[in-house]
Amino acid sequence: MRKPRIKPEHAPYRTAGEKIRIGGGVHGIAAEITDPGGWLWALLVAIDGTSEPAQIIRKVCREHPEAAEPDVRDALDTLIGAGFVEDAAAAAGVHVTAEKLKITVISAMMTAFAGALYCQYQMFISPDTVSGIAVSLQMVFAAVVGGIYVPLGPTIGALITICLTEFLRIWFGTRALGWDNVIYGTALVLFIIFLPQGIMGSILGWRRPLPTRAAAPAE
Repeated sequence: MRKPRIKPEHAPYRTAGEKIRIGGGVHGIAAEITDPGGWLWALLVAIDGTSEPAQIIRKVCREHPEAAEPDVRDALDTLIGAGFVEDAAAAAGVHVTAEKLKITVISAMMTAFAGALYCQYQMFISPDTVSGIAVSLQMVFAAVVGGIYVPLGPTIGALITICLTEFLRIWFGTRALGWDNVIYGTALVLFIIFLPQGIMGSILGWRRPLPTRAAAPAE
């Protein structure tokens, strides 16, 4: 990431008790950070899309000498991995609209190819088999369960979805038609409420938690 910037929908703000809340504009994504030393807030302010990561780290360490450079770097990486940060590509001379159009076209081509393979697998095309509620639930379920903001998240989620689909198909068979959709919907709601970052996003968050420092004792 060349010039990171906090996403507008995740604008941070201070709360009581030396805490910072980020992602408050998106339900289920918000996080609360303890910042007794004040350098985490300085880091969030510095992530404005005008500086490169190395410049941001140096600036925070210069303003807060008590902040260790590895801690600041880990905090920046964690914010990026959690999906709170975007690359201010326009400030770096990148044509944002053209790049987004390229990504959309590539995504549409991949989706069309996958849809063609899916129709060949089904051997029969109807509105229910290619765009029914079951298909829509499985696609959303895979992305949310794996982790929307992690590159491998939807892939891991797709593997989990396929395994769950085959298990439910064998378990229920033709005895309880439609129960698989109930399970998908219930699990989807539970993940959105209790595990909004998905499995991969939560694992990365647990491995690299935002560092916190105790307040310096008064002299």
